[in-house]
This record gives sequence, structure tokens and C-alpha cells, in this order.
Amino acid sequence: MGVTWWGHGYATEAAGALIQFAWGALGLARLKAGHAADNPASGRLLVKLGFQCITETEVYSRPRDCKIRALKYALDRN
Repeated sequence: MGVTWWGHGYATEAAGALIQFAWGALGLARLKAGHAADNPASGRLLVKLGFQCITETEVYSRPRDCKIRALKYALDRN
């Protein structure tokens, strides 16, 4: 998505709908997500949605063609 669309709540709305789908239609009990440590906006979105950071790790990023620090999150169904 381009900068033009940042700050309008579209990602929050879309992710919230996916969470509801996962709980309802799929019956999942836990969701996991992650983001590159140098992308704090993604972390703020996950926290806003109720995810909790569970670990920091190093992973290979295919688009960047190198290892990066990544933060992993989880959200348990209430």
C-alpha cells in the first residue's frame, strides 16, 4: 500500500475482519503474526488488535535477501 493510504485505519479494519473470520468460521483458538523489527508501525497495529509480543528472533527475509530481526506475536481467543 502506498503512503496515500496510511493512517486511515484500513489495515486495522481488514485485520480485525480476518481475526473475526479466524475465530468464527475457522474456529481457531490462537493466531500468530510477526513483523520485521525495523517496522514498528506493524507492531503497533498488532498490539492495537490485542496481540502480545512473545519473542524476538532472527529470520531470513527473501525480499531483502538477508537475515533480519523479527518480532513474533500471538493472540488467544477469549
